[in-house]
Amino acid sequence: MGIWFPMNTRIQPKLVIHGGAGSSLQSKGGIAIVRQLLHEIVGEVYTMLLAGSPAKSAVVRGCQLLEDEPCFNAGNGSVLQSDGQIRMSASLMDGWHQRFSGIINVSRVKNPIDLALFLQDTSDRVLSDYGAAELVRDLQIPICDVMTDIRLQEWIQERQGKFKKTWRESLLNRRY
Repeated sequence: MGIWFPMNTRIQPKLVIHGGAGSSLQSKGGIAIVRQLLHEIVGEVYTMLLAGSPAKSAVVRGCQLLEDEPCFNAGNGSVLQSDGQIRMSASLMDGWHQRFSGIINVSRVKNPIDLALFLQDTSDRVLSDYGAAELVRDLQIPICDVMTDIRLQEWIQERQGKFKKTWRESLLNRRY
């Protein structure tokens, strides 16, 4: 289980993050702001690792920071799906303990990664929509509206004219 190192061996931490910025590169200040935010997140998380924090704690903190920043497609910056709803997912892997946990299609939660972290020590390690909603209720996690005005406007703009066209086409293509 895992690779064993002598007690006095110091391992240089490695850190890779992905912000899922997507449209943020055009509509929310461009690549410079996204890069600045990513550098700030990496700085905080890397400092944790250098100070000896467990990797899992650092990973969770990094995810929380990404979920808290509206520029990224996570948590507070989640993209609306085609039906106008926000459904978020998060997962966590612990290689040392050989554990995986995840939450799928959760909504109205500030930090989905917190749910994945909680599931690390339970028998049900992956939950989807209804199970996730029950877990949120059981843990008494406050409901959080993560929809931002920018994401809503993006969703509306993406669909302009599509509903009328779809309705008209469905009538014209109707087969009796």
